[in-house]
Amino acid sequence: MFGESDRLLGELNLLRPYARSGKFETKLFENYSRIDKALVSMIVESYLKGVSTRKVEAVVSALDIELSHATVSNLSHELDELVTEFKTSPLRSYYPYLYVDALYLKVFNGSRFVSKAVMIAIGVNEEGYREILDIDINHEESNASYEAFFDLLKERGIEKVDLIISDGHRGIKRAAAHSFVGSSWQLCTVHFKRNLLKVVPQKDSKSILEDINVMLQSKTLEDAIDYANGMAGVYEVSHPKLIKFLSDNLMDVLTFLSFPKPHHRKIHSTNVLERFNKEVKRRTKVVGAFPSDNSVLRLLVPLAVDTNAKWLDRKYVSWDNLVQS
Repeated sequence: MFGESDRLLGELNLLRPYARSGKFETKLFENYSRIDKALVSMIVESYLKGVSTRKVEAVVSALDIELSHATVSNLSHELDELVTEFKTSPLRSYYPYLYVDALYLKVFNGSRFVSKAVMIAIGVNEEGYREILDIDINHEESNASYEAFFDLLKERGIEKVDLIISDGHRGIKRAAAHSFVGSSWQLCTVHFKRNLLKVVPQKDSKSILEDINVMLQSKTLEDAIDYANGMAGVYEVSHPKLIKFLSDNLMDVLTFLSFPKPHHRKIHSTNVLERFNKEVKRRTKVVGAFPSDNSVLRLLVPLAVDTNAKWLDRKYVSWDNLVQS
């Protein structure tokens, strides 16, 4: 039932239930075995490289893991094959929507912990299904690093993207325009509002956010621009920083209104990526830091593969009977 690598992780005795009728199939390992192995691999590798903490030692002790290089080698080999397949498999030539974001994780570079940018891309294909397309690690977010990230996607087959949704990092915007000529860029409305609050007094933030939400909920781009002009008339004297911020970012945050109205709720923000990032942080908080770049991919790629499998159950957007805004 179990292979050699599985026995290295310890033995587990299970009572096998018998059904009076029908066939019983356990689901205990099917969905999460890859993720569990990835987490164990990261913990053991941390321990062996001397970057473990009390938390790591406690987890290792609780799991009764055999702390040997053979354990890490067996787990790493299996996971590295999955990572290679994930990062080299061909992609479709056309993804109408592409979500891009980065989260920062602590990685041990041999002498100290450094913060590295983990770039993630999620695409929505012509059938309306979403898919985590790639995960890559860089020292920082920059125009050059995002262009390199987009080049990896293009090398695997992507030729056309209609809309790229991301936070306000200007490196993404410039890289998107250069890498996917003809594409549009959507500034995530959540990040937009978060940054807007930095330029308005706290006492006025509630009423101003109410106005911003009305603008973003406009039925058409023209209606949103008209509402923004009305806000400028109201706030230009009392809140000049707000009006400048609004003027600088208005067309970027309203890009989604030029796309099919039924899709607005799904393409105005990077929420789909934020939810995946949240799951990543939940999985990694036990250890707190990674022993190497490879260990980052060994944990995140199995999580991405399992997430993609779950997403096949339901379309993210529908292309049927669309009504333009």
